[in-house]
This record gives sequence, C-alpha cells and structure tokens, in this order.
Amino acid sequence: MMASPHSRGRSPRPAPPCSSSRRTIARRRSARPTPACPPLTGLFHPDRWLSWLGLLFALAVYFAPAGLVGALRSTDEAALDATCGRTARAPHRPEAGVSVPKAEEESMKIGVIGSGVVGKTLAAGFLKHGHAVTIGTREAGKLKDWAGQHKAAKVAGFADTAAAAEVVVLAVGGAVALDALKLIGAVHIDGKPVIDATNPIGGGPPVHGVLSFFTSLTDSLMERLQKAYPKAHFVKAFNSVGAAQMVDPQFASGKPTMFICGDADGAKKTVAKLVEDFGWEVADMGAVEAARAIEPLCMLWCIPGVARGDWSPHAFKLLH
Repeated sequence: MMASPHSRGRSPRPAPPCSSSRRTIARRRSARPTPACPPLTGLFHPDRWLSWLGLLFALAVYFAPAGLVGALRSTDEAALDATCGRTARAPHRPEAGVSVPKAEEESMKIGVIGSGVVGKTLAAGFLKHGHAVTIGTREAGKLKDWAGQHKAAKVAGFADTAAAAEVVVLAVGGAVALDALKLIGAVHIDGKPVIDATNPIGGGPPVHGVLSFFTSLTDSLMERLQKAYPKAHFVKAFNSVGAAQMVDPQFASGKPTMFICGDADGAKKTVAKLVEDFGWEVADMGAVEAARAIEPLCMLWCIPGVARGDWSPHAFKLLH
C-alpha cells in the first residue's frame, strides 16, 4: 500500500484561485471596447491596397493594345520635353552618300537622259534613294569613271534607257532637247512621266549677268516639248537650282521649294514624291503654261554666279 503525499513530508499544493477571481478577470476582458466590424487581415488589409493597385495597373498595360501604349509613351515623352526644356527630336536623315533602301513597291525604274553634270547628279541621287537607275548617253566612254563609282547603275543609249524606265528624266541642254527626244522615239515615252530639267538657254550672251533665252514670255521650252510629244506627261522640275543642291539640299532656313508644273496630275504626283524624297518642298504651279514663269527662275538663280562669280549654295523658298 502506497503512502499518501502528506505522509512523505511534502507540502500541499496551493489551492486554485477562487471562482470570484475568475469572474473578476472575465469582467475586465469584457470591458474592452468591441470593434464595429472585424479587423481586415491578410490579402485585404489596407496596407496591401497599393500593392493590388500596382499589380492591376501592370496587368492593364501588359494587355493593352499596342497603339494605346504607344500613345501613352508619346504623351509621357512630350510632357518630359516640356518639363525639361528638350527640343523635339528631328526625324533621322541619312548621311550624304549613304544609300537608302526602299520597299520594293516604292522603288522605281528611272531613266536619266543626259551624261552632263545635271544628268550624273540626278542619276546618283536616285541611286542613293533606292531606285533602279539607267543613264542614257550617246558616248558611253564619257561615263566610264562615273559608272565605276556607281556600279549599281546601268549605262545605255537614249532609246533603251527610256524604254526600260517608268519615269524618264530629260537632263540635256535646252537647245538639243527636241533632238534627244527624236533619238528616244515617242513610243518609249508615251504615257510616262517625263521630268523636264531643261532650260532654253541661248540666243545671245548674258547681259549684266542675266542669261539669254531663245523663248519668249508667251512661250516656254516645255510647251514646245509637250506639243511635239502630246502623249508624254512632261513635268517641269530641277531647272531652277544648281546641280550641287539638287539632291538632299542643306540650308539653315529649312527645306527649299521646288516649283513644278504640267498637265497630267498623276505624273505630277509621282514627280512630287520623288522630289520630296530628295529633301524639297514642292509647289505645284499648275498647267504646262506655268513653265513660262518657272523656266526664267534659272535666270534669277544664275545672276550671282554669272555676274559676280558667286556660286555659293542658294535656292528659292515659297513663304505662305
């Protein structure tokens, strides 16, 4: 028989607290204010709302249409420009001499008639801007050096050059323009845009720096060409500026103006696009008769050079 704890000399355990003490503690706990609603915990705690909003915004941007995101970026960049005083970024322009690849549907077959300075300048310009170019000459030997520097270009006779072209460029001396067209033949230019870069220079020596023309104020060289080849679509262009500024001109005051004219609206639209690609603003002066005013711009452009020997870069600009 085992002995009781008291019989072993151990002290008795303390008595548990009385029931009245338990009631006192219970009353103290119940006296604490009860919240109006259960506290928010876990994912819906107020401290996590900003994180939720950020996540929702990121998802919205990720799944938004590309156009909307681009518009937001453009707006942000414009605001940054205004805030930081940045100037608008100019569109990239190719460096001089660098060929600009074109989409196949934009590239055209260009036939340049003439192997002088203007013909070679325009042919090189069309090559630079991604077009297929054939340059026509009666003496292929004159283009040996040029062809060596522009291996993508083809050299051919006048008729073959025009026959293979979608756009023909007439870049010969004004006095022989009709002769060049006779060598080409109407069949090779009928229905095609023909850029007329000629001027009717001749009929006498310059007078105080003013060139002499063999046409009058009631006539123009392009009118004569159009009359001789009525099915061709002549467009006046590149006659009122020096060869050095014809392709990608650079002037501090901005783009210069190229005045054009012609009877065929479709041809003028095609030529205007080519001229604009060369870095010009285009001003369409109307029908073929406007050549009576555009051709004499050559006289005005040449006065500084003929009278004073000043051939520094200059061009015309139409202000609105």
